[in-house]
Amino acid sequence: MARSGGAGQDGDPGGGSGWTLTARLPGGPELRRVVLLLGAVLALNGADVGTVGAAAVQLEADLGISHAQLGLLATASSGVGVLACVPLGVLADRTNRVRLLVITIALWAAAMVAGGLAPDYRWLLASRLLLGAAVAAAGPVVVSLTGDFIPPAERATVLGWILTGEIVGAGLGLVAGGELAALLSWRAAFFLLAVVSAGLAVALWRLLPEPARRGAGWPSPPGDGSGRARPDAGRRSADRAQAAVSARGIGPARTGCCGTIRTSGPSPGPRSICCRSPPTGD
Repeated sequence: MARSGGAGQDGDPGGGSGWTLTARLPGGPELRRVVLLLGAVLALNGADVGTVGAAAVQLEADLGISHAQLGLLATASSGVGVLACVPLGVLADRTNRVRLLVITIALWAAAMVAGGLAPDYRWLLASRLLLGAAVAAAGPVVVSLTGDFIPPAERATVLGWILTGEIVGAGLGLVAGGELAALLSWRAAFFLLAVVSAGLAVALWRLLPEPARRGAGWPSPPGDGSGRARPDAGRRSADRAQAAVSARGIGPARTGCCGTIRTSGPSPGPRSICCRSPPTGD
């Protein structure tokens, strides 16, 4: 699917006329692509958390850190995410969301590489703080894109599938990350996540279009299938109404001068008289 400005992917959102999601994203594969890509974003976050937990023993042994310091890695990352979530959510409302998501995942990959190269605990902690800021943008953007890709009648179901990605990612992180950390090192697990993050950023940029922004309930303006109201929509409605009125023999009132008469009395002289034309039709 080629990238677009979003208008070309929109359809008539009339949920009460048998309209389905395939009219907006043609074909089943297109819907599955959106769900898989957005679910993969959340799966990446789950895989990161799972990998850190699975490699906890190797991290403590290699960097000489305590359980408390290991816990601080997750706590500090989450704290930065809480602080950055609102401003990044506002930014998502004012900019291209797919581009913002791609930048976020690219920063995510950079943070994982920095973490894998960490020579000491402070370096690793700084990389986790950067990762927390990147994670903060992913949540609002994913929810916003879901609202504009998926019609209201199907939104909760599809969002449930997307959110499942985080659980699946956490399981994969625990299993794959733990095995890789045991076989090679925890750094190898971090580098693997960095490679996956970079690949996901490329996939999002190439395969996910920016949809047109809509309200929560998708209002239904008259349009040409692109989600934008036609400029002549109001004139068309007025023309149809006038045709319906004329078909019933009802026309606008018109007046004209029928002639003059001469009057007598206090003000004698010629006077013009006007009449109303009869209605057209019957």
